[in-house]
Amino acid sequence: MTTATMQGINEQKKVVWAIAVGIAVKVVLNILLVPPFKEIGPILATYAGMGVSVLYTLLHIKKAVGFSIRKLIRSLIPIAIVTAIMAAVVLAVEKGVEAAVPSSMGDKGVDLIVTSAGIIAGMVVFIAGSWRLPVVQGILSARKQR
Repeated sequence: MTTATMQGINEQKKVVWAIAVGIAVKVVLNILLVPPFKEIGPILATYAGMGVSVLYTLLHIKKAVGFSIRKLIRSLIPIAIVTAIMAAVVLAVEKGVEAAVPSSMGDKGVDLIVTSAGIIAGMVVFIAGSWRLPVVQGILSARKQR
């Protein structure tokens, strides 16, 4: 989304730089993180590289259009909290369903039931938890006005 915004304000060269910096961070961190963290190292390196790219573009967007990063972060905190609660509920539901479903159903049957229960639980928690957030209410009220 930040890269699209950068292109919209005619800053395509900075998008290329953001991607290049993110890739450089990812490569360096892969070298540093794989030995101690094994298969988790590349995952952490990827998120760090992506985070650096997004931060780079956000800072340039802020400079070009003058929006408040603090307001953006403040509006994202409730979404992050709802997401964390959803993740905890999904993990709890998956563990509970795994314990309750008989293994005689076979691995694929158990996996299907566990995955379905996790998806449904996550969806319900996220919708219920985010329904009253100002961001969602703003989207809903904008749709009603159309």
